[in-house]
Amino acid sequence: MTTDDLQQVVNALVEGFSDSGSKSVPMATTDADEVIRSQLTENTGRHLLDSGGHYGRNWEENQENPPWEQPAYEVYGSFVVENVYNHMSRRLDRDRRALDLEMALYAFGYSDEYASTSWLATMEAFSEMLHGPVYGPELADQYGLPEEVANVVAGYAAEFGPTDHSTFSFNTYNSEFGAISQDLQGAALGPADKPYSEYVMIQVHGGCDIRGGYTSPRVYHASAVDAMTSEFSLYCENCGWSDAESCVYDHPDLYYMTGTVDAFDFEDAGLIEEGSEEPIPVLETVWDADHIDGAIIHDCNDDELGHVHP
Repeated sequence: MTTDDLQQVVNALVEGFSDSGSKSVPMATTDADEVIRSQLTENTGRHLLDSGGHYGRNWEENQENPPWEQPAYEVYGSFVVENVYNHMSRRLDRDRRALDLEMALYAFGYSDEYASTSWLATMEAFSEMLHGPVYGPELADQYGLPEEVANVVAGYAAEFGPTDHSTFSFNTYNSEFGAISQDLQGAALGPADKPYSEYVMIQVHGGCDIRGGYTSPRVYHASAVDAMTSEFSLYCENCGWSDAESCVYDHPDLYYMTGTVDAFDFEDAGLIEEGSEEPIPVLETVWDADHIDGAIIHDCNDDELGHVHP
């Protein structure tokens, strides 16, 4: 079965699962960028008790202002936030096996046993199913999968063998560092007693309140730790100073500037004298850094200022 054949089968399978189309998912493809963009703009609905009616929802904002057209990083009061599109694009990929696993996930999720279960619980259950002995023909028969797809899924499960360990699942909302502009929820497709799995199921939070408004899950080729967030390492282009995000809170030599940076921000920070007409060499560097909205300036303690980036 070629990738094109598989895509046709996946689309037909998903379409068959829902007469109303309410459970449809984007076209099966190995193009990770296409899938990421579709998740970021997927309509995750509205709810009476959701604050999105007042504050707006992520999917609505993304349709109006696509994340892939925004800077990769944005500086806030005293921390940095990474654009979720940049985060996913750097860390996630798609391949043929991801399509097979995704097809099996949906077949599993729309079975009678899990049709009314949340996607997070379904993803955890699907991963745990792969922890035990998995036989391709039985998988194909039970969930109506093409035998070739079922054999690929069974072969992947055989690579790490049976385990009693529970599935590794996560929500980036619970991360202390490495903030991203939208949260991700997911589960590893593999045993939790090994250094993370090669594949991971991801939902994007498209709503307003973190409790709900998640997209349909997609399967990506990446380790679970890569799908999660990790603290940034900050680096000064001028003097080479660097440190971990968790170590620089309230650092006396770091100055955080938001939005469009100009000379007045340097005056307000006390880095130059008020009304000074002396050139600020680092300001040109800040203006050239289109991938960062705002700036972090490092006082290099030698009458020079450096531009800091994650």
